[in-house]
Formats: sequence, structure tokens, C-alpha cells
Amino acid sequence: MSLYTSHISTSSLQKGLLAFGSAVTALLNPMRADMVATMGETTAFRPILEKIRQRMEGDICGRKILRDRPRITSATIDLSYLRTLPHGTLGKEYSIFLEKLNTTPD
Repeated sequence: MSLYTSHISTSSLQKGLLAFGSAVTALLNPMRADMVATMGETTAFRPILEKIRQRMEGDICGRKILRDRPRITSATIDLSYLRTLPHGTLGKEYSIFLEKLNTTPD
């Protein structure tokens, strides 16, 4: 069952293999954000993912993100600005996360 235009349906076996492989890779190398994301996508319950999508579709900014599918790179975000945001905001916490890992969005 396709959830959206570019969705690739996977069987339970495929999801299990992806979840296991991505979990092992993410544990061995936490800088592999693609594997951390894959683990989250393959282990999350479908109703939770659908609820997140519904909430995003109900918000102007969320709809834009779903439509444009922007890439987060050093060229698309201002890390200096994110560092000035209050603690508890996504931007501030993301900048702290990157600093702790000594990495960049790229």
C-alpha cells in the first residue's frame, strides 16, 4: 500500500531486516544519520507516522516541508542563528546535537 507518491512499500520481513541492519549500523556509527532515520521509520507504528503526517498537513509550514522535501545542509541552515535560540527549541537542540558529535548537517 503506497502512502504517498514516492513511497516504497515493504513487507514485514523487509522492515525487520532494515530495522535490524540500521540499528546495528547506527549503534556502531551514530554519525550515520541515514541509519538512525531508517531505524525510526521501520520501527515506528504506522498510526503514529500517520498522525505525524496529518499534523504536518494541518500546518502551513508542515505542508511546505512535505511538499518541498528540503535537504538539511550547511548551505540551507544558519547554525550561528540556531545557536542563539532558546534551550528546548528544535533549532537550539539540533545545534547542540551537532556540536556534541563534532559534525555538520552534511
